Amino acid sequence: MTTPIAHLVAAGDSISGGRPGARSESVEEYVNRLKNLERIASEKKGVKESYAIQAGREIRIVVDPKQLDDQQNQKLAEQVKDQIEDELTYPGKIKVTSIRDFKQLRMSELKKKKKLKKSRSGRLITGLIQKLRLYFQMMEIVTSFFGYFFKLELTSVTFKNMIDTIKVYTCKFKRETEMGT
Repeated sequence: MTTPIAHLVAAGDSISGGRPGARSESVEEYVNRLKNLERIASEKKGVKESYAIQAGREIRIVVDPKQLDDQQNQKLAEQVKDQIEDELTYPGKIKVTSIRDFKQLRMSELKKKKKLKKSRSGRLITGLIQKLRLYFQMMEIVTSFFGYFFKLELTSVTFKNMIDTIKVYTCKFKRETEMGT
């Protein structure tokens, strides 16, 4: 202790610590205070659960949203605060938190759209294109396999170009058949 302020702080600390219950609280008193806080809150109408937390410096009250609306929830917190002030002795402040959680859950389904019916020629062309795609995919696999062994320079781009060309011709064929009918 080198400064006069340090001596004053030490004197004030020893005077404050000399009060009964200033430094420590018995476990029994602590547990009773927590139980009393929870009891006060639980006695109220519409309360589902109550928890004394932070060493009894806060109480959280969970209310039933079907029994209490927002205004009643606010009044409940005020009533609990008043009852705590009247009935309990406690050091410092006690925070009262009232929670009203109302959840709604709805699921929506995407309705299936009706498929448009294709004409007979359209179905034939679509089927042809699908078969040609499979054919060219198989050809691509075979040629890439043999190309590996024979060091051929075949790329998938050539096959894609062939498929695009077939698509163009099938579209022309489709237009000509629709005009003719």
